[in-house]
Amino acid sequence: MNLGKRLKKERIMNMDENRENGMEEMDDDLIYFEDDEGNEYAYRVEDYFFYNGEEYALLSEADEEAEEDADLGCIVCKIENGEDQNGEETEEFVPVEDTDLAEKLFEIANNKLNDEEEE
Repeated sequence: MNLGKRLKKERIMNMDENRENGMEEMDDDLIYFEDDEGNEYAYRVEDYFFYNGEEYALLSEADEEAEEDADLGCIVCKIENGEDQNGEETEEFVPVEDTDLAEKLFEIANNKLNDEEEE
């Protein structure tokens, strides 16, 4: 599947909003991508991390069927910050297409998640 650039990002609720609303748990950040044929795919942000001064995110498929599958599809995206026409900050999630870089980033993300689980 060839995902295009990020279609849209939907923050369901971030931690600050949860605190303001008196909620204890944090909901997921969902990212929607569109492929070349116009099909939309939802991914959940598992973790953010930095590599060589650039910010990346590890995303997993947010599809309920995919969650039941042992082979959960994951991708790594580079986060590109910018501004929209109104001067509002934006984040664009761009899938990493360089295979060698993607493998290195998966390794870094997995090590970070494993370290956090051990703590």
